[in-house]
Amino acid sequence: MYREDLEAEALMPAVVAGITGYSLYSSIEESGSVFITPHFSFVSPVELLPLVFLGLICALIGILFVQVFSATKTRVFDPMPIPRVIKPAIGGFLVGAIAFFFAPVLGSSYGWLQEAMEGNLPITLMAVLVFAKILTTSLTIGSGASGGIFAPSLVIGGMIGGVFGEGLHALAPVLVSQPEAYVMIGMATFFSAVANVPIATTIMISEMTGSYTLLVPLLFSSVVVHLVARRW
Repeated sequence: MYREDLEAEALMPAVVAGITGYSLYSSIEESGSVFITPHFSFVSPVELLPLVFLGLICALIGILFVQVFSATKTRVFDPMPIPRVIKPAIGGFLVGAIAFFFAPVLGSSYGWLQEAMEGNLPITLMAVLVFAKILTTSLTIGSGASGGIFAPSLVIGGMIGGVFGEGLHALAPVLVSQPEAYVMIGMATFFSAVANVPIATTIMISEMTGSYTLLVPLLFSSVVVHLVARRW
């Protein structure tokens, strides 16, 4: 998934294997989506124009996330002359201190994403959550604690999209009639920036939300951000 070239010979076997695995799993366990999304729709090609700017914003913040994430480990926690088992406790303490004042950073924060998709979050909260999630994720994993970047990246991207959509809606309500849709687009765009997987991300986000109605803007913004941020 992370290579510059595409393994064309492996693509068809991978599709068959993936569908077979999904079919087997869903026949035993109930299948469903992680998020419940309103009925978003892609109507006019003009709506693609703002996504270029969303892609650039996600690229810049994505590069910042990668730099902060890396520096937290290599420049903050690795040089500490203390036993390794103590470092996660320090990271956890710092995350807890931040969460004491700003609880949305705790856990996966998927519930806050759902609220953003429903248009229930103010712009200020979404904006603060973007940078708070970058910091707490870096402290958690950089200190040696267990965790990954998939869920935090979705939250960061979703909040970036939410701020962008609401701001654009205030400026051009005719062009952006569904600002909440940008939450879903931001999720795919930001993770494409930090992980270099634009196509895989588009499919994953569509599956997680149970909606393929935004497939065109998801692919467009993911490819734009990939072209800008892939070197990082």
